[in-house]
Amino acid sequence: VLVSLGVGRSSETPEASAVAGEHLLATTFTGDRPITDLDSHNDYKKGRFFFKRRGKGDLERAEASFKAALEQEPDFADAWIGLAGVYSVRFGHGDLGPEEALPLLGDATRHAVSLAPGSTEAHFRRAFYYEATGKPQLAEQHMETAMALDPNDVLALGRSAGYHAHRGRFDEAVKLQQRAVQGDPTSALQHHNLVAFLLIAGRYAEAAVAAEVYRALYSPGIGDTGELFADVEILQGNFEQALMQVREMANGPARERNLAIIHHELGQEAEADAALQRLLAIGGEEARIHAAEVYAQRGQADEAIRLLFDVMDSPQSDAPEQRQLWQCNLWLISPYLAGLRSDGRWQALYARILAARGHSTMLARADNSGVAVKN
Repeated sequence: VLVSLGVGRSSETPEASAVAGEHLLATTFTGDRPITDLDSHNDYKKGRFFFKRRGKGDLERAEASFKAALEQEPDFADAWIGLAGVYSVRFGHGDLGPEEALPLLGDATRHAVSLAPGSTEAHFRRAFYYEATGKPQLAEQHMETAMALDPNDVLALGRSAGYHAHRGRFDEAVKLQQRAVQGDPTSALQHHNLVAFLLIAGRYAEAAVAAEVYRALYSPGIGDTGELFADVEILQGNFEQALMQVREMANGPARERNLAIIHHELGQEAEADAALQRLLAIGGEEARIHAAEVYAQRGQADEAIRLLFDVMDSPQSDAPEQRQLWQCNLWLISPYLAGLRSDGRWQALYARILAARGHSTMLARADNSGVAVKN
């Protein structure tokens, strides 16, 4: 490429060659627009690094980096796409409420799709925005566009994996997530999800192997506070090792759930009951869901299902809002609740949740993507 552009030919001075080469290195293309500012591209690359790493404070660092790139190049499509990703994740985690997140996400995705109409990720992010704002037809249009552009995109594969998991096709979910890992092998998030799907599928030995790969990429703050490593030990029955892992976790509902399960399995009932009482005292949906997991692990199905129905029927439950979808998704396919899956009451609750969450449009497109991947 350098030779074809005349860079470095003997007829040019070294200074001219250096200037031409520097210009070439500073020119990157995104969408249909040239980006000629090397600093803005470096800010973008830093943003992508932080977004993929997801350590503590990394989403804020990613947001700042993408904004810095856009201050220099307002039409930098990839930076708009990255910013849309940040707002999507922060909204999904509940870090930003809908009043703050949705206008920001709408603006970022509008720029992203306008500047990079051929970007699969841009259309996925726009579809997410329309899904979150209650416009399923527009969401479906962008999902269809994204799937047509690249059904093997990592986002497409991950969404397909989630769809199959929610329909009880756990091995298919694992296969799709393995493809996502192959597509983005340095992403801690993709490896995290692979471990989670393996646990959901009951493939605990494979999950342990995958967890070691994830551990090498893991940075505290990715969203699980290290609890996934404890899950691997608990579900394998390695309770002494799990207890050591749990002691490193931050205080909160997940830690108390794990302590209640571990102490019970070790025959330490006083400690187990104390942890369960602390968990129930925390209150809120997350704590009640984790308490249901404890009861399910103890074989107390009636109490577990009662708590889950209580969460579903709670007046505090803002079921249609996207920030609740992630929490709902987690317990729908929780490996700690696997023993309830054959219970008719669980199946009735499961059907209610899927209907209430309004996932049919987006998940239907994800299922089609799964078919395309297999072909």
